Amino acid sequence: MDFTDIDTIFIDLDGTLLDLSDADFEGVYIPEAAKFFLDVMSFDEFVKHLMIGTEKMIKNTKPRPVVDAFFEYFTPFTGLTEEEAKSRFIKFYKTTFDRLRERTRPIPHGRDLVLDAKEKGYKVILATQPLFYKLATEKRITWANLSPSDFIHFTHAENSNFCKPYPQYFLSLLKISNSRPENTVMVGNDFLYDNAAKSVGIKTWMTDTHQTNTDHPNAIPPDHVGNLKELLGIL
Repeated sequence: MDFTDIDTIFIDLDGTLLDLSDADFEGVYIPEAAKFFLDVMSFDEFVKHLMIGTEKMIKNTKPRPVVDAFFEYFTPFTGLTEEEAKSRFIKFYKTTFDRLRERTRPIPHGRDLVLDAKEKGYKVILATQPLFYKLATEKRITWANLSPSDFIHFTHAENSNFCKPYPQYFLSLLKISNSRPENTVMVGNDFLYDNAAKSVGIKTWMTDTHQTNTDHPNAIPPDHVGNLKELLGIL
């Protein structure tokens, strides 16, 4: 891939900069989060409504932060007020959410890639699926051995009105970075959600490890498949 005209890099977090398997996530995140709601619903009810609520976030098209789509669905099943439900999730993110950290590790060359790109003047945005609160996203960034300040912007559930793969998600980041799609590359590992950046004219670089949705019927070929070390050598 020719990087001559690239001045902006959107890069995913989970599976791209941070190694965390779905099994580890589900085995730690869900049981720990559920503990904060077992007085108002069963474990199975929590899992069901968490998953449906997450899908509501991904499919949100209303002009509101995606976190609002989650609680609009989730809260009525708890018998709590929306603020009470939110406060329980925030308490979780401040405390036992950290138990997930031991199941993660930084993906090799990810930190070097971000810092080198930043030093060379690229505009670098962390384009992670915005399903977590800002606090939880900031923690996950540090688990990848990076800092939120390493990015000119990072997406989270409170500052995003759209999720991947909606074109509006990528268009909003182009606006924030004052970038043109032809001068931007999206680096990720998901052939459906990350590679959707192609729909607005952004070039895509899919990593050759931790790949997901490669066989999805809506997945399309990326512009390039390679590893972070290779990309680091190109910048």
